[in-house]
Amino acid sequence: MACARALTGRSGTAQAGGAVVCAQNGCLCPRSPRSARHHGRMNNSDSPEYRSETDAVERVDRIDPSAPLLTDDDVLERVGLLIGRACRRQLWLLFLDERAVMLPTLMPNDELPVPLDDEAASTIAAMLRQARNGTPIESVILVWERPGGPVASEADRRSAAALAWACADSGVPVRAQIISHDYGVRLLGAEEFSPVVGAAADGAVG
Repeated sequence: MACARALTGRSGTAQAGGAVVCAQNGCLCPRSPRSARHHGRMNNSDSPEYRSETDAVERVDRIDPSAPLLTDDDVLERVGLLIGRACRRQLWLLFLDERAVMLPTLMPNDELPVPLDDEAASTIAAMLRQARNGTPIESVILVWERPGGPVASEADRRSAAALAWACADSGVPVRAQIISHDYGVRLLGAEEFSPVVGAAADGAVG
């Protein structure tokens, strides 16, 4: 994530490092400006204020990057502003410091297996563990962006379980897991994927 105040788009997109804000979708995605025009769905609100490219940029610009994300609602609001409705299938990594302030980095990855397997989960967790060494990273927010409705699919739950298990094994605190779907964003509660984690643990013991 670039600082929200650095996002200054005047036409179809707003540049933020290697990312752009899709004008029609309002989500921060690692796409070229040219490709942004292909994403036709509106953002996660029916309000007219979200229905123009100018408003999509201004919506991100309203973020106070120094504000801590102390509650689940704070986290959901920030993810909704930055990522919003799903454009494509990918995993976003967002980072918080010890004060729960989001750090100026968003890491998307759209080349992961579906559902996430143990090998890929372990690789991500190991990268996160290494990234925490000597940096302000205290915890991570995992955002599963994928087209579809808000109900967690089997692939969603297995992916979340695999990465939760790997992060716990690597000592990486996960602040929240969130699904970005066709209609907005929602918290993926541990109670939704913990049975999958438990089943994996039982299988490992057996």
